[in-house]
Amino acid sequence: MHHRLARRIPAAALISIVSGLVEKMTQALWTILGIVALMSSAVAGNPASTGHDSAIRTAQAMLTSGDYAQAFDLYHAAAVNGHHPLAQFTLAQFYQHGWGRGR
Repeated sequence: MHHRLARRIPAAALISIVSGLVEKMTQALWTILGIVALMSSAVAGNPASTGHDSAIRTAQAMLTSGDYAQAFDLYHAAAVNGHHPLAQFTLAQFYQHGWGRGR
């Protein structure tokens, strides 16, 4: 039964479906890792995190809403000026995944 179903779906469609699922799971993993990084720096009392927490929360909201340009600017400012580890990590994600830029 399994083999008959697989034969009815073109291989290209299966690859597309699996690729989409992998991309969504990867994005979810990076989001979770970013949250863990933010929480660990807050628990550790990282002085770099205190000055930019408001900007980071705003940047996260912008990223979630799809406003990549504004989110990038806020993360960049926090990463450069405050050396905020979550901002630096998230900027790497922007570059790696091409968020807000054509591929």
